[in-house]
Amino acid sequence: MDVYKSKANASMVLGIVSVSLLALSRGLALPALVCAIVGLVLAIQIRKAAKLEGFELSSNAKAGYVLGIIGLVLNALVLVACAACAAALATDIISGRFYNFPDLRGFFDHFRSFGDFGDFGNFSFPDGFRAY
Repeated sequence: MDVYKSKANASMVLGIVSVSLLALSRGLALPALVCAIVGLVLAIQIRKAAKLEGFELSSNAKAGYVLGIIGLVLNALVLVACAACAAALATDIISGRFYNFPDLRGFFDHFRSFGDFGDFGNFSFPDGFRAY
């Protein structure tokens, strides 16, 4: 029974760590995903053992299972969104749609064509100005 109690505690702690890492820092999505997976595996092991041996799940085991699922789903969504953004940016850079302005004047003229931006829209370069 002590083995299951310690696994339940570890599962709950890993679930909390997984959700907390995602909430605190988006750069730690991969370690948070690993914590969610390990915590969920521990919780599933406890659930199977409870069915076989006939004991009731502790609240820590239930919390670890729920937090593991939440952490897994949220972290997977963040990783998919990050991959989609990186792929979109890479294709735009490769195709030349971004950063394809030979000088700074063309860059500002491009954004001025979208509409009025207040003082930014009235900005003009002096004659003969060329940015490298």
